[in-house]
Amino acid sequence: MKFKTQVIALAACCLFSQNTQATVTFNLQGDLLQTATLGTAAPTSGLVMLVANTTNTTNGPFGSTAIQNGASLAVGANVIPGDVILKEWTVGGASATPGAFYDTTSALTLGSGWATGNPLALLWFPTLTTGASTAVTGTAYGAYTGPGSTGSAAWTTPANGSTVSLDLNTTNAAISPGNLSPATGVASLSVIGAPEPSRAILAALGFGLIALRRRRR
Repeated sequence: MKFKTQVIALAACCLFSQNTQATVTFNLQGDLLQTATLGTAAPTSGLVMLVANTTNTTNGPFGSTAIQNGASLAVGANVIPGDVILKEWTVGGASATPGAFYDTTSALTLGSGWATGNPLALLWFPTLTTGASTAVTGTAYGAYTGPGSTGSAAWTTPANGSTVSLDLNTTNAAISPGNLSPATGVASLSVIGAPEPSRAILAALGFGLIALRRRRR
């Protein structure tokens, strides 16, 4: 049985040739969002977020989905460089159904730097809640950037005044089955540790220390 999609009203201040006020409406669905184990629905306490990439406005790929240890999980922060968190919810939302997400009634205000074509993504963290402040190495999460299940609009910021539906509905959905592979909803990624200095940098530092010691002698 298809559930009635809830409306997300986004009041967006987009930077085109000059600052303008834009109102965009999304109908957003995610079902079945899963843990790192295929077929296991994410708990209703899990964290879901809508993210926009502000560095890509050409309707191309979303960009990197690699979250590093210590990344902020607060609304308005860059969870990934250039990727801003727009809104957060719990997985169950109004449906209170594990793995089924489709809830919001709050308006969002987007600052300067936004334009039609900004890629969007849905991220979910089965083991975290909306109270989580930073990402920790090894935490499982899922990332979806489109194109969406049947009937979904492109996962990009639409033009001012548009109303679009963004859907991630898999064939094993709890409430609203779609045409996407069940694996689409699996939290198959994990937060990575901070990048270590390259061997070249370490080698350069080593040679520098050797040279410094020789000069002191």
